[in-house]
Amino acid sequence: MTSPSAPLDVVAGILIEDGRVLLAQRTPEQSYPLCWEFPGGKVEEGEQPEAALVREFGEEMGFAIRVKEPYAEVSTESPTGRQVRVRFFMAERAAGVPHPVEVAAVEWVELTDLGRWNVIPTNLAVVERLMGERGAV
Repeated sequence: MTSPSAPLDVVAGILIEDGRVLLAQRTPEQSYPLCWEFPGGKVEEGEQPEAALVREFGEEMGFAIRVKEPYAEVSTESPTGRQVRVRFFMAERAAGVPHPVEVAAVEWVELTDLGRWNVIPTNLAVVERLMGERGAV
């Protein structure tokens, strides 16, 4: 069993199609209510990060992905003071169409507009990196 003070392991997927990236809107009940983020969630005990990401996309947005390569890692502190490690992976759609299941909304965002979206703090560095690499700044 994971101790409450152990760092929380989280994964997030970056899915880019036709110059647009998929974002999910957090629910009003979550921390950072109604902010946007790269979709993902907590890694369960004994679960591989890639498997967690596939599971989270299915649960939250009802479609299947393939996890590609790792992209970035961000360590931060949650609003409750717990250490959080977020691992970002590039991903691609395997089957289905994203739609809100356990998220408030999903949106395909032009990479050139990504910096204008109200994303959660742990996603900011990744947004900046993506925009810089894709010449969207």
